[in-house]
Amino acid sequence: MTTKTKAILNPNLICFVLLTREITHIAVPGSVVALMASQPKNPRSDNEAADVPPEVDHDILESVDSVQEAIDSLNKKASVEILKVEQKFNKLRKPHYEHRAELLAKIPNFWHTVFVNHSHLRKVITEEDQKVLAYLRAVEVQEFDDITSGYKINFYFDENDWFKNDCITKEYHVSEKGEPTATSTKIDWKPGMDLTESADNGREGQKRDYPHQSSFFCWFAFDRNAVGDVIGDYIKDELWPNPLQYYLNPEVDSDEEVEEDLLDEEDDEEEEEEDEEDGQDLAYDEAGGEDAAKSS
Repeated sequence: MTTKTKAILNPNLICFVLLTREITHIAVPGSVVALMASQPKNPRSDNEAADVPPEVDHDILESVDSVQEAIDSLNKKASVEILKVEQKFNKLRKPHYEHRAELLAKIPNFWHTVFVNHSHLRKVITEEDQKVLAYLRAVEVQEFDDITSGYKINFYFDENDWFKNDCITKEYHVSEKGEPTATSTKIDWKPGMDLTESADNGREGQKRDYPHQSSFFCWFAFDRNAVGDVIGDYIKDELWPNPLQYYLNPEVDSDEEVEEDLLDEEDDEEEEEEDEEDGQDLAYDEAGGEDAAKSS
């Protein structure tokens, strides 16, 4: 994702949009995990400098470059200050998240509904997965204190027939070199109930973000390069900030939206045709009435 897109998706970091031209970050699923000022460009070689139109004053270019260095320096300081602000507000948000969790726990099948209502996540959720997600009582996203090193997602389950875990966690870490990795709790499946070994469970022919994934729970074993993990992205950046909106308003797939638009257009055309026919009938009736009056 681009810097601008990622910043917009994370409502806690909307302020980054103001700095999209100068601030860059390492994008690990669901989090702006490291900020840095844009790196100064390497000096042009003589050959590269020859590409500059001869009428351009090189002193002006050097002055512009000097100003750009000052801007980059300010952006570097800004990134540090923004991180401090985000850390501060993470602490302020925490009690509100806890209160929200207490309230959501009173709504039956809340998180199950939220996941199924998300247009992308539903594509990796099988019918059997839905049965398990009915036991999902809470979801929690926790950013690490320094924000830059990653975050984790906790899934809390009531006792069920599929596995013994009451909490399954997926963590995303970023090394000092900026290399992202992911680790997950090993799911303690009950005998014969491992959904990751099953077939596609009736989801054949549907588009999948993870085409070889037979179950949503395969995601917990997806601990390779975290950059390609869009599921963590969706949960942290889209579901977690405001899950209620997904509970109340199911997302529609883009294909479904197109189909609905076409159906709406067809309905409008049919209504217009009916109105025209009604108008013609009315005109005919009025004309017939006038002729009858004249003949009388």
